[in-house]
Amino acid sequence: MHWNHVIISNANFENLRIYGLGNGKSSEFMGFTLCDVNLRGAEINDVHFLAGDDNYLRGLIFCNTKLNNVAFLGHASVRYDISATDFSEAVLHIPQLAYVCFSSNVNISQSKWLGLKITGPVDGAGIICENYQEDDITWHPDMFQKIESLRCSVCPEKGAFFILMMRSMKEKNSRIVVDAVNQMVRHIKQSTPALTACLRDKSIRRALIAELRDPLYSACTAIQLFRENLLFQHYQYELLRPDDAEKNDLSMLLETLPVERVMRLQVVINQLAASKEILFGSMMKSARFAELIAYAEQHLSECPYLFINEEKSEIVCLSEKDFGRLLEAEAAPKHPQLIRYHKQTGEIEKVITSAEAVADIRHKNPLLNTLWRHAEYAPRPMISLLFSYRDTLSTTEVNDVNDIVEHIHSLLLHRSVKKDTLFRHRKLLPKLLSPFCGSSYRENCQKLIDQVCKQFSNHPVYSSYTTEQQQSVAVIALIKLFVELSTQQYLGTSMDLAKWLVEPIKKMFMYACESFSPLFSKYERERWEKALITKGLETERDAQTFLSTIKNYKFPFLAEQETQNILNELYPLVAFGDD
Repeated sequence: MHWNHVIISNANFENLRIYGLGNGKSSEFMGFTLCDVNLRGAEINDVHFLAGDDNYLRGLIFCNTKLNNVAFLGHASVRYDISATDFSEAVLHIPQLAYVCFSSNVNISQSKWLGLKITGPVDGAGIICENYQEDDITWHPDMFQKIESLRCSVCPEKGAFFILMMRSMKEKNSRIVVDAVNQMVRHIKQSTPALTACLRDKSIRRALIAELRDPLYSACTAIQLFRENLLFQHYQYELLRPDDAEKNDLSMLLETLPVERVMRLQVVINQLAASKEILFGSMMKSARFAELIAYAEQHLSECPYLFINEEKSEIVCLSEKDFGRLLEAEAAPKHPQLIRYHKQTGEIEKVITSAEAVADIRHKNPLLNTLWRHAEYAPRPMISLLFSYRDTLSTTEVNDVNDIVEHIHSLLLHRSVKKDTLFRHRKLLPKLLSPFCGSSYRENCQKLIDQVCKQFSNHPVYSSYTTEQQQSVAVIALIKLFVELSTQQYLGTSMDLAKWLVEPIKKMFMYACESFSPLFSKYERERWEKALITKGLETERDAQTFLSTIKNYKFPFLAEQETQNILNELYPLVAFGDD
């Protein structure tokens, strides 16, 4: 059923009933004009209003109207006007797997939304209200002021959720949009069961995330904030119901979202603190706020004022304009300052001039400062991992190779330490491997070998070996450590892994050849030199060949079963396969 070129003006259709074709099929209104029409108390079912050259729904009264599977679909090149339309107290029902209600290039200025109720099935209904008309669109503030009533009417028991998206919002309206979407996000966070039910359907998850990845949305902070929340819920759901393929896909997606604003980070930090499933370490203790400040000051020049609530571990980053509003009577300082305060009371505890404080912080904690720089493209849950890792190192000698060696050593020798505690953050790997890449690699390799030997000096079988044999076993275990790293998909692509691992493996192998010549024959040395030293890594195929070589290499020294057993004890985290 298609209704084309219909003109209705100044009409009264109270309690009117309009039905589409039913069975999921919709009637289409195209090329119509409805002006100043009263549809109070009407019921409209399965109708799609489509954009055309002369489409206008202006001054309509949908008050107390039931709208079941009704959509207003615009078109990028056609102005579509439903301004001054009253949706007060209307009931809008979104059927299963329906997403769009008010779509592109739709002018809904001065519309009334107070009391609009949205319902939908558990499987996941939603509204995407998007507009990318940049020149003459006008968003009336009243619409966003009334959106609280709309938000409260979303029924979590029925599983419906509301997604409000605006493309290329004008600057004068950005704060209104941010406030409105923040309200939506808070409600969604409170309605986790409903959102989780929606996310059970992978097609829904993928469709929403694909839509949110659209670069046209990137300019809107509100969309970034909502996207962060949706991805976090997605990630949390995948951890509760593991699916390797899905998690890998999600990890790649998360890595496309750089940490640019603490405002975006706040949503994840707050949820991390409340989620036992994905909290890798203690988060945001008071003693570690200085490091976060250093990172914020370095990366967030557009929002220089950092507000911290230590009681709740909340972080909010404000612009200079918002900062001035907060202080009101207080004169905003000329230079960026970092302010710590209790959010509930609003009392400012401490004011630090950024130039002095940050310089001091960076001087005392160069390693942590480096880690924060690497964290720029890390998945959001990894932020807490950086703090967890920071606790494992000496606070006074964070650059000493012994601290790094000792930490790797603990991973080698203790089953209780999970390997992903450290290596899930792939950007950390170059830092950890750097002592084995520079000119002092011989000294650093020997330090680690000596620690392995010392740890097992009282082992009944290991202690019966000669010193050279003990060190040979240790160096093989270390090479196997790097080999094991090459099998971890969460560390990145094959090319990433190859570039990170080729240098430390090359150096370790060279040191083994120099120090433990009986371990490798001349043929074996030539084979490794060809694979590790002279072979270039120009393509992804080169990288995969390199990783396959080291993964499948069989060491001659491992021929004795007894020695193999010792190696398994020395390094239980590595699967040695059938060597």
